Amino acid sequence: MNNLKIRETLIDLIMDISGQSIESDNLNISLTNDLNFDSLMFIRLVVEIEKIFSIEFDDEFLLIEKIDQIETLLTYIESKVL
Repeated sequence: MNNLKIRETLIDLIMDISGQSIESDNLNISLTNDLNFDSLMFIRLVVEIEKIFSIEFDDEFLLIEKIDQIETLLTYIESKVL
């Protein structure tokens, strides 16, 4: 899976869970402040990411405060997948 496909898949997942539209060229978006994610939404996102990308989040990254920005989340996924 290449970077563009990872990015598109992640954006689609976040839009599905948040119910909000996101422009794929703007990754400097806060899950909590801009998209109103709560802890349950975040865990749902993590579970979906783990299934789709066949990765497992490290325990320290299971806190939304650690990877609140979409860009940070994308970088983390890429580090596990690529």
